[in-house]
Formats: sequence, structure tokens, C-alpha cells
Amino acid sequence: MTGGFEIEGPVLDIEALAAEVERRVRPGADAPPERDPRERGTSTETWPLSPVEALLASLAEDADAAQGFPPQSHRKLGSAVVAAKKGLRLALQPFINETFARQKVFNRRLLDTIAALHAENRALQMRLERLEALLARESADG
Repeated sequence: MTGGFEIEGPVLDIEALAAEVERRVRPGADAPPERDPRERGTSTETWPLSPVEALLASLAEDADAAQGFPPQSHRKLGSAVVAAKKGLRLALQPFINETFARQKVFNRRLLDTIAALHAENRALQMRLERLEALLARESADG
């Protein structure tokens, strides 16, 4: 393959795409609990992110399919159920890790690819803005 990658069709509205993805993955009543940012090792003191960057950061947090959500239960014997879930996860974690190892690699590579495409898109947008400004100056001068 000697040519570059080209996207054909209408230009994507990134803001609308990010909003739609956020709407689809928004936690519902049966969603797992929110994780503590300190648990993930991420910093809560970051610069403002674009919608795509925020989406990539959110996806990166959950890229490892082998890491489960914290166990919880709504039953009367909830503490016993949670303890059983923790025990099962601890006992089965090596098998879970092996099962999802390739998925984890795929998820990370996909996130890296999306991030690279986003960076290239931003660079092309900045170049286009510079060229449009240059064209506007030249047409105003001449």
C-alpha cells in the first residue's frame, strides 16, 4: 500500500459525534459505580480537554477488559455476595487476564491509532487556518 489513508464522504462533526457517544455510554440505573480517579492513577488537575481528547481519556481508563468493576450487590445479604464476588475474582483473575490479554493489546493499539489520527487532524486544521489567513491577507493586499 503506497498511498495515504483518505476518508471519503461528508466531514464528521466531532462535537456531535462525541456528544452521541457520551449519550450512549452515559451510566444508567444498572451501570457500575464510578471509579475514584485516585484509584486509576490519573490526575484530576489537567488542562481543558477537547471533546475528542476527553473521550479518548475516558476510553483509555477502561481499555483493560480484564479489570472488573468493584463488586456490589443490592440484596439483603449484600456483604456476603460482595465477599463471594471478590473471592471469585481473586481466584479467577489469572484466567481472566489470559482470556482478555489480546483484547487489551487491541484496545491500546486502537486508542493509539485514534489519538494519532486526532493529532494529525488537529495539525491539518491548524495548517488550513494558516493557509486561509495567508490567502485572506494576499487577497486584501492585491
